[in-house]
Amino acid sequence: MNRIAATLLASTGLALCVSIGPVTADDTPTLDNFKKCASIKDDAKRLACFDKAAAGFDFEKATASLNEAKRLRAEAKTLKEEKRKLAEAEKRREAELAAQRTEEFGRADAEVRTVDRVESAIKRVIEPRVGGKYLVLENGMVWQIVDGGRTGPVKEGMAVHINKTAFGGYLLTFELTRRTFRVKRAN
Repeated sequence: MNRIAATLLASTGLALCVSIGPVTADDTPTLDNFKKCASIKDDAKRLACFDKAAAGFDFEKATASLNEAKRLRAEAKTLKEEKRKLAEAEKRREAELAAQRTEEFGRADAEVRTVDRVESAIKRVIEPRVGGKYLVLENGMVWQIVDGGRTGPVKEGMAVHINKTAFGGYLLTFELTRRTFRVKRAN
């Protein structure tokens, strides 16, 4: 028997030995027994040593254990992938719901009413001849100031936040001046 065959037999025996767990008999195969056999120079003695080490070994049980371990590993990999996909889907759903909440904030026909505050900056100011100022925000919302009071200078880029009131109205506050005005959603 050549060294390659002996090494192959030893490594197969070691893998099977590890898979079936600890054994208690003195002449049953252990890692040390196989290591000792691999170090023997004489081919006949080495083969006899491997034969003795493998004599009490249950190959069918070890093969069944290895197959079960492979099946469990594949099942765990599948479950991990499914869990990852579910987490990604949940994350996408939450992001879509948050976007919908923000988009519907201030609309009378809103389906999702869980947002009480929106923060943005002014993208454009529209001042028609009649009616209040219209503020186009960076998030795409258009709000009309319905208070008759003077707003003071309103410029593009000014930070604002809009809060929902307890009675269903909306108040826009300019971050810089801290002035607050009643508004209604125009789009």
